[in-house]
Amino acid sequence: MKVVFDTNVVASAKKPNSRRIDRPPTIRYSYGMNIKVVVERGEDGYFVAHCPSLRSCWSQGKTRDEALQNLREAIALYLEPAPGQVVADERHEVVELA
Repeated sequence: MKVVFDTNVVASAKKPNSRRIDRPPTIRYSYGMNIKVVVERGEDGYFVAHCPSLRSCWSQGKTRDEALQNLREAIALYLEPAPGQVVADERHEVVELA
């Protein structure tokens, strides 16, 4: 599964070199799934990112990009099932959706 961030960043008309976010960053999976994430500055100056639709899925980083990269990894781990949860037998079929 490939995870891609769509950060929706545009340049400000008043400050051409500045960046502002039009809407919350979105994580886009290669098969078309979009997940909105929230990025904010923590009290310690680090960037804190979380995914409201995935309960307790948080991360942080020294930079915004680092926080988003760390959250990307946290989401991939969050969505990955435990080995014992995906067991095919005569009553259960395991199917991967893409």
